[in-house]
Amino acid sequence: MLVEKEVIGPGSYFYMDEATNQPRKLDVTPDLTRYWFDQGQAMLAAGLNIPVPYEHDFTAHPMTPKDKLLNNAGEVQSYHMKGETLYSLVDVQDDKAKEKIGKAIRWASPWISSFTDGAGKQWNNVITHL
Repeated sequence: MLVEKEVIGPGSYFYMDEATNQPRKLDVTPDLTRYWFDQGQAMLAAGLNIPVPYEHDFTAHPMTPKDKLLNNAGEVQSYHMKGETLYSLVDVQDDKAKEKIGKAIRWASPWISSFTDGAGKQWNNVITHL
C-alpha cells in the first residue's frame, strides 16, 4: 500500500546531536529541500532501499536489507515536491501502521547522515531513513 508522507519543508528544526547529546538547530532552506529530493531520487535510481522504521534506528540506512530491520514499517518508493516541501510515497505493508501515518505517527523526522553504499559511492548529507 502506498501512503503519502510529508518529509520536511523549509523552516528551523531542533534535534539532539547524537555525538554531543546537546540540542542543535537545523535551518532548512528551499535549496536544501531540493537537494534532498534530488539525492533521494538518485539513491532510489541506484537501487538503494530507503527504510521507514517505526522509530529512529541508528542501524537503518539504505544499504541495510529491509528484512533485517525488526522495526521497519516499509520503504520509500519515490519522492516528490509540493511547492518547497518534500514528500514521499512509502510502501507500507502493515494496515495498522498505514492508518497511523499522518495521525498517530505525525511528527516522525527524517534521519540525515552520510554513508558509503555497497558499490563504493559516497552519499553525503542525505535522508537515510524516514
